Amino acid sequence: MSIKYNYNEIIDMIGAKIDEDAGSFYRNKAVNYRGEVRHSDEKYSEVVAKHIYDLEKQGKGLKIDKVDHSKEKETIGILHKREHISFNNTNRNEENIAKSMVKQRSKFISKTGKEMEAVDYQVPVNRVYHSGDGKIDLIAKGDHRVTICELKDNKSEETLLRALLEIETYFRKVSEEKLKKCYDAEIVEKAVIIFANTRPYNDLKDEFVMKLRDKWDIAIYEAKIDQVGDWPQDARYTLYQIY
Repeated sequence: MSIKYNYNEIIDMIGAKIDEDAGSFYRNKAVNYRGEVRHSDEKYSEVVAKHIYDLEKQGKGLKIDKVDHSKEKETIGILHKREHISFNNTNRNEENIAKSMVKQRSKFISKTGKEMEAVDYQVPVNRVYHSGDGKIDLIAKGDHRVTICELKDNKSEETLLRALLEIETYFRKVSEEKLKKCYDAEIVEKAVIIFANTRPYNDLKDEFVMKLRDKWDIAIYEAKIDQVGDWPQDARYTLYQIY
């Protein structure tokens, strides 16, 4: 980033966007800016996170509508069966990791020792492809729970803030009852998956990013590679909850 913005400029930049288009605010360029604001050592992502956190506390946060269910595809159950998964494009790293996690039945292990299993990937929020409402990267299931996950891969340069905003947006858009029905669950939860030594992983120390995580009750799992093999189809992962 060659241009440095001060605190007020960043707030002005994001303020109207939050009000006008909260459903796609996670794509706003300010959410992913690198570095610190002018005349301060505060990171851009921390300034944005603090602003959203304060708005959420006041009940003035992200106003995100549910998807238009009249346009929702009437599909029930898992969209992508394991036996039909293929790896045709090695350039789609995040998608291939998600595919591998589903194909290999990757385990999610919570801090309390409860387990889930990856069961589906790239699920459109309203189950209609090319709708513009976004896709849920990965879905895990276990112990009467279904968890929608935002996955940031082992090369990710995106902020943790973006990942949190993205999964919170999908959570507010999606029909919880439809998710429960599709995946035979009683509870819908949300999570972000990250790898060590990536930008989102390094953001775990950011105060207001983590306050937003707490407020939105988003679990964070670290993905660890157990076996690489013939990547991506033979890669094996285990996911451990760290927050």
